[in-house]
Amino acid sequence: MLAHALFLPGLVLLAFGFWLTPIAAAMPLRHFEELVGFAAGAGLLGIGLAKLARLRLAEGLLLALLLFHLLFVGSAAFLATLALASGALALGLRWQAGARDPALALLIGLVLLAGLSGWLLPIRLHLSTLYLALLAFLVWRARGMLPDALGRLLAGFRRQVAKAPGASASAMLALFAASVGSWLPTMQHDDLAYHLGLPHELSELGYYRMDATSQIWALAPWSADVLQGIAQLLAETEARGSLNLLWLFLGAWFLAVLVRRLGGSSALAWWAVALWASQPLLAFLTGGMQTELPAMAALLAASGILIGPPDRLRSRDTLAVLAILGGFLLGLKASHMITVAVLGLWLMARLRGHIPWGETLKPLLLLVLCGGSSYAYATWLTGNPVFPLFNAFFRSPDFPPENFRDLRYDRGLALSQPWALTFDTGRFFEGEAGAAGFALLGLIGLLPLALIRRRTRAAAFVAFAIILLTFWPMNYLRYLLPALALLLATNLAALRRLTGKAAASALGVLVALQLLFQGSSWWVFQHDALGKLRDDPGGGEVLARFASERLLVPHLDPRHRVLYLGRPSHAELAGRGFTLGHYDPKLRADPRWNEPPASGRDPLIEAAWDHGITHLLLAGHPDPAALGERIRAQGGKPVSWVYDSQLWALPLAPDHPRRDLRKERDRAKNLRRAWR
Repeated sequence: MLAHALFLPGLVLLAFGFWLTPIAAAMPLRHFEELVGFAAGAGLLGIGLAKLARLRLAEGLLLALLLFHLLFVGSAAFLATLALASGALALGLRWQAGARDPALALLIGLVLLAGLSGWLLPIRLHLSTLYLALLAFLVWRARGMLPDALGRLLAGFRRQVAKAPGASASAMLALFAASVGSWLPTMQHDDLAYHLGLPHELSELGYYRMDATSQIWALAPWSADVLQGIAQLLAETEARGSLNLLWLFLGAWFLAVLVRRLGGSSALAWWAVALWASQPLLAFLTGGMQTELPAMAALLAASGILIGPPDRLRSRDTLAVLAILGGFLLGLKASHMITVAVLGLWLMARLRGHIPWGETLKPLLLLVLCGGSSYAYATWLTGNPVFPLFNAFFRSPDFPPENFRDLRYDRGLALSQPWALTFDTGRFFEGEAGAAGFALLGLIGLLPLALIRRRTRAAAFVAFAIILLTFWPMNYLRYLLPALALLLATNLAALRRLTGKAAASALGVLVALQLLFQGSSWWVFQHDALGKLRDDPGGGEVLARFASERLLVPHLDPRHRVLYLGRPSHAELAGRGFTLGHYDPKLRADPRWNEPPASGRDPLIEAAWDHGITHLLLAGHPDPAALGERIRAQGGKPVSWVYDSQLWALPLAPDHPRRDLRKERDRAKNLRRAWR
């Protein structure tokens, strides 16, 4: 009972927050109403399926979740992800013969596929037929292991559901709520400007151009985008939503496993999943291509291994698995160097100085294989392994000699930040108050217990260290999510078990509050994205409202070179699109883009001709009418328009030599020539 009283400080702080701040007035009620409507439909369907097939409610809700996902995402993306997961599971099982946890084998297989493919990106061999043949071969090789592994996976899930039927049903509803982002078409800013580039280049060209001139982040860690590319090749369409659903399931699985290994009951493990999945930013993550979803799965899986017996940690196989997971974290984002360093210190502490140095060569090679490709190619092509970061030190000629920083999130550390993250979230993320959820502050009273109890102490300190070291250089909420998931696991596991209805009610209130504020995490949720998707399951109405420029792409052909003015949504054109944003400093440096027209000539149009631009796409431009008149005055013609986006065709450039920036900036071709 004393442990459960530790809920009180967090709940009191939340109550004061709702009283002292205007957060209650900012509730995204319209999105919540839509979410409740979908959840009610899923609940009724889940109950019906459970009764029809004689399943428990959580199992019926899982089937309903998958059916809703299929309805909005389509079978192509779902089956492609299923094929990728099957091949990855087969590879992981072959790698770890007799793996106790098939989910870990699946994760290992995904990491190995991403790691190997990352090294092969500049070579023209990324074809759907080759990947399909590779995955089929892997499945055939492991055909004797797969049925048993899948059976153990299903049996483990059903066993945990039977131990806590109510908590598991709550967790499944929260996972359903988090999955709604996976239904939406790809339209987040970073995806349209950057992440879609690699998958679309693999689909269109069969290789990745590594064009760090048009996109300064082109050589940033790419493991997540590589897997997106493989899934897209298999589906022959974007498969982001289904792959994100897979990451969501893996994250939930490893979180529940970790809570139980830390001493928590099955009910607490399910409540941890419910709190994690109801966190507003989870729906944002399933709606995009950011790396935090796979990073959470990797960090939670690694933590579950590191709390094991020291003798097992010294084994060659365990060190290899940890190296694979560490390499994956490095291959997801450069900032995970902090996470990997902290995990490395934790490993050395667990080994108590008895490090098997003779067994470290293979793990180091695996770490490089799984996470080193982007750093190696960035060093080779630009001279900066973390290009464009820390360029004041590396002095790559491809970027100004300065350290790339986002000053919006350079605020330092303060004891008040858990409060500010909860009630003033916009200072730390492009969202509204409440987007950080309420578990961080609501469970803050459990943190001392997690730091005191022997089984949870080390993991809690590790989570706390990663949070501080990650937040210190850049106060950005999204980067904290993997470590916050680890902290959630330690805080709840410290309770060991739930006794009485009061604690379960407190957790239920936190879950409900977080779902109430899910819309705060992404502006499209606040503008009825789910309602538009309900009316048009194909996603056309959603795109027309939130990313209308994507609907103009079918009007282009491979010969066209397009300059985006306004939103930089050029990534899906696979090297045929360009922007004047910070992603392309060299193109942006031409002063003519900002010169006004004079005496019959227009410097902007002439600059476009000089750079080989054939079309201008105005996406959310501040003054489209005036710019349209300038284009028309030089002989340009409108091609099409949707909502706030317009596509214009420029006339043939008089006396301007035709350039093709796509070919000029193809660094992969230069690499292939060097290899020859």
